[in-house]
Amino acid sequence: MFIYSRRRKVPIQLSEEHYSVLSSPDLANVGAWKYCLPINPQQCGSSRGIKRTIFETPATRPCRSAVLHVLLENILEVISELNLPAFPYFGTVLGAWRDEGIIPHTRDIDVIFPADTDWDRVKAIMWQRGFYVFDDYIRRACFAAHHPLAPLLYSKNSKLVDDGGHSHGTPYLDLYSWEEKQSKIVIQTAAEALPKHHIFPLNCHEKILGMSIPSIVYPEALFHSEYGTTYTKDPDLQLAQCESYCDYQLLKNTTILQF
Repeated sequence: MFIYSRRRKVPIQLSEEHYSVLSSPDLANVGAWKYCLPINPQQCGSSRGIKRTIFETPATRPCRSAVLHVLLENILEVISELNLPAFPYFGTVLGAWRDEGIIPHTRDIDVIFPADTDWDRVKAIMWQRGFYVFDDYIRRACFAAHHPLAPLLYSKNSKLVDDGGHSHGTPYLDLYSWEEKQSKIVIQTAAEALPKHHIFPLNCHEKILGMSIPSIVYPEALFHSEYGTTYTKDPDLQLAQCESYCDYQLLKNTTILQF
């Protein structure tokens, strides 16, 4: 079992309300959303979603998809490090399939892990990277207060994160499990099990913001199962307004870190 300290150096000045909770989280607390770093992101168009825009948008007002990009990149690196047959799914694959991006208004990234995953190990590695993984009805992950990017992400005036219908706005990872039953892949919360040959062997055909992701064989089977026949277009996305708004934010009070 991995042993790791819950106390890490926090690179930001936490508000009085946040300090007692975020400076010393209980890593064993089930469903503890409150230990997530409060973030109040702006919605940006798909071309502004890449992670480097965190250094270009005003401090504490990152693009939501840029924050999700960092979360996705790190969990995929952990998957590779541990050699796990895990893969993005649900809306994350849909965004990759539509325009090789992250759906701008989405709150989370969806990744599916094998049912026998050593979660203590995943939690320890992610904590070392500055992320907090916790158990809910599924497992979830978010930025922790000790992450190096916290000074650019932390919303000091926001309340502590509460799941409350996920209206808090803080981006996060949803981490589901999969298992094989009678030549079908059963995925936690999925509408239906898909034939194994629709999922495996994984490939690298899909990309998100220029990054190849572990991809299932037949994503259209997922889309038909979860979203019906209207998955090719996003009725909630008004791309022109998103791009225009984010371009304005990028030009206003730009914060660029020098390396």
